[in-house]
Amino acid sequence: MWKFNNKGLYTVKSAYRYTMETLIDNEELRVHGEWSRIWSMCVPQRVKVVVWRMLNGCLPRCMRLQDKGGDCSNNCPYCENHYENEWNFFV
Repeated sequence: MWKFNNKGLYTVKSAYRYTMETLIDNEELRVHGEWSRIWSMCVPQRVKVVVWRMLNGCLPRCMRLQDKGGDCSNNCPYCENHYENEWNFFV
C-alpha cells in the first residue's frame, strides 16, 4: 500500500510529487500566488497559459530578450513611443 497516493497505488507521478515536496529543497523554484484561480477559469487552456505567463513575467518581450543578450529596442515595436511592458504587448 503506497501512502503517497489517494488510492494507495504506486505511480511514477505520486513518487515524483513525494520527492519534489519532501526530499528536495525546491522553495526557490516555487512561484507563490493564487494560481488555482487562473487554472479554474472557464476559458480555453491557451488563454490560461498566456495569463499565467504574463503574471509570471515570462512573455517574450524585447526587455526579456535584452536580458538574454538579444539586440532589441526598449520601445514598443507597434507604437514606437512607449516603453514595452506586459500590457501594451497585447495592443
